[in-house]
Amino acid sequence: MGSTIDQGSYRLQLRQDTHAHHQILNRHPLLKGLTKPSYPLTHYKVLLLAYSVLYRQIEELIERFLISQHVDFDYSERRKSAWLVKGLAYFHDHNIGLDATFNAFVASTLAIPNLGAVSELAGLLYVIEGSTLGGQHISRALADYHGLSSETGASFFNGYGQHTLMRWESFLQFFDSVIQDNEDFLSAKDVACRVFQTFQSALDYGVPFLPES
Repeated sequence: MGSTIDQGSYRLQLRQDTHAHHQILNRHPLLKGLTKPSYPLTHYKVLLLAYSVLYRQIEELIERFLISQHVDFDYSERRKSAWLVKGLAYFHDHNIGLDATFNAFVASTLAIPNLGAVSELAGLLYVIEGSTLGGQHISRALADYHGLSSETGASFFNGYGQHTLMRWESFLQFFDSVIQDNEDFLSAKDVACRVFQTFQSALDYGVPFLPES
């Protein structure tokens, strides 16, 4: 199928088409105000817990797909679930306390779509790799306002650190090489939108676990 969009513009179109999903997610109670000094660490704890379950499922999905097909993309140094485990361990060690039932609750309720094509992998990665860019701004706010660092509860948002932009550009090269026509683009877009919605669902499940104000 021929392309009606210049190949290099597919990711720009994807950014535009997923913008509404991104904005809705950013307004979620667990994310809203994350870069502000008034953001409560009780919310942050639940956010990390929701993400830890979600990313574990996402990364299992990615690994299954990469094992089943030959894909010229190395995900081994991009795994993020370990960062979340590290962050949660910091808070656990400092007796903030985690609700273990939340882990089982989310794991039994969320459904991540299976991947059937490399274009779908590209759509999923677009969401989770793109989040590392915003994570750099968040990590600076967490350090400034809460004293958190990559070693003290904020390893997830610190992400790749000084290598973040390089990793993002490397992903974009992969994306451009995979999305060759409109069919590929629509496949990637469908998965990206579903992943954004899955993130929304994961955080929704976390809201009842917030302490009453």
